[in-house]
Amino acid sequence: MAYLRPSSAYLRSVFAATETQTDPGLGWRNLLNDSVLNTLHKARDAVSAEKVQRRKQGDVRETLDKAFWQNVNTVRLNAGGSSNFVVAKDDLGNWYVKAMGSDPSAMIKAAKQLALYNTGARFNSNLLRVDELRERLDDKALDGDERGRAERELNGLTGTQGSAAATARATTLRLFQDNHNAQTLSHLKDLARRLQPNNEYFNAIVERWKTTFTDSGVDITKELVPLATGADVQKHMAQAQLAAVPPEEIAEPGRAIVDSLAALSRYRLSLRGSVLALATLSAAETTSVGNAESLAIKARDGRDTALKAVEDSTKLLSDATRRADEEKAKSPKDEARIRDTTKLADDAMRSATEKSLQLSAALATVKTAEDSLLQSRKLLAAANTRRDKAADDVDAVLRKDVDDRASDRLRAITEFESAIRVIGQSNIPS
Repeated sequence: MAYLRPSSAYLRSVFAATETQTDPGLGWRNLLNDSVLNTLHKARDAVSAEKVQRRKQGDVRETLDKAFWQNVNTVRLNAGGSSNFVVAKDDLGNWYVKAMGSDPSAMIKAAKQLALYNTGARFNSNLLRVDELRERLDDKALDGDERGRAERELNGLTGTQGSAAATARATTLRLFQDNHNAQTLSHLKDLARRLQPNNEYFNAIVERWKTTFTDSGVDITKELVPLATGADVQKHMAQAQLAAVPPEEIAEPGRAIVDSLAALSRYRLSLRGSVLALATLSAAETTSVGNAESLAIKARDGRDTALKAVEDSTKLLSDATRRADEEKAKSPKDEARIRDTTKLADDAMRSATEKSLQLSAALATVKTAEDSLLQSRKLLAAANTRRDKAADDVDAVLRKDVDDRASDRLRAITEFESAIRVIGQSNIPS
């Protein structure tokens, strides 16, 4: 018997099943069209029975190829425009790139000319000619006469070629720009006025604090004002003041507004956090609550001790009364013994009454201590509320003002951008 092996064992491009054979490409196909579609991902995403079948066949061939064959090595080249390359194979079958060159300048130049042509039509200008003249002027070998003619033509194209409509659009744009600059300067001047030389923000915050801490016993000049003027907080205000210097000294007033508002926001957050962290605003109330809690605990302990004493005295009274009754019943003629047991019962009654009075006093002490504790807690809550209100005072002065100024700035920018967009669209030929 002869051992027969299929040709696929020796030839990589041959498969035992004809279904898995690659397409020999006998029919005509537009390879350029296939490449474009693959680039646009349309051919890959298109779903059809033929494409699904072809994809399955490709998967089978890839699996068989991985199972029975191995690449010696892989060489891949990629170039654009005018390209040349040399691929060689050594004695072991390794492929390698011996030389390669690529020059995409023709493609870049064509794309540039197409872009200049389309853009020039929109701006009613010959941008292609402008680009050509600029390239000629870059040529150092160009003689003086030719260079002069080129410069005059270029100046005519770039400086005086605009039509009356273009001049009107430029005038309109300049008006909008002047208005935008005037708004920006006005916003900056108003911000600088509030920051310098008398800080209106600081003064407004202090006035609100005076109202918040009226009749509270808190001296804001000792407790709160140092927070607003402390180094950790004041550095942000200094940055805001530095950014909003007199407008005539600022090259970019719009940027100055943004920087100053950002510094004010940091100042607000820093001052607010410092106020909330200030324990001295409620130190007295916190101490009072602690003392009241200690007194309340002591009063409850005294109440519990008095209650136990009442329970014990009541039990003794019950036992003494029971023994006196038993003695009367057992020895009615023994007057001395009856007198002794009766005296013990009377003593137990007096002791129980005394313990009851002590318990009533202890209960009254507990009620007083708990009322005092409740009042102390109310005072502490009020102090914490004032502290929170002091932090809210900072927000009330700074937050809304910063937000309003930022909104005004954004509105001015939006208006200017809208004007630019409208003018730009009017420049597009219909």
